Amino acid sequence: SIWYEMFPLVVIEAFACGKPVIASSIGAMAELVEDGKTGLLFESGNANDLAEKIKWMLEHEEERIQMGKDARQVFEEKYTAERNFEILIKIYTEVIRRSRL
Repeated sequence: SIWYEMFPLVVIEAFACGKPVIASSIGAMAELVEDGKTGLLFESGNANDLAEKIKWMLEHEEERIQMGKDARQVFEEKYTAERNFEILIKIYTEVIRRSRL
């Protein structure tokens, strides 16, 4: 994408399915996708770079599978409903604590 996305759910959905992501190196995508670990980043607007990343993924099955496993691990650590619930409760608890000061 050439457009900045605040929090691209498609990346999280791919991680949940254990799939690595090829994403442009702008905005939240570059923050969510760890290049070479949970997917690959390409230079936004550079079709040749995107093609190279796709080619690399197709030619490196073992690495692609490992990236998918790593992506799933990141999902389990950061993005499950349970994890988001824990974070939300911490936020509410902190707001309540500060309001009593």
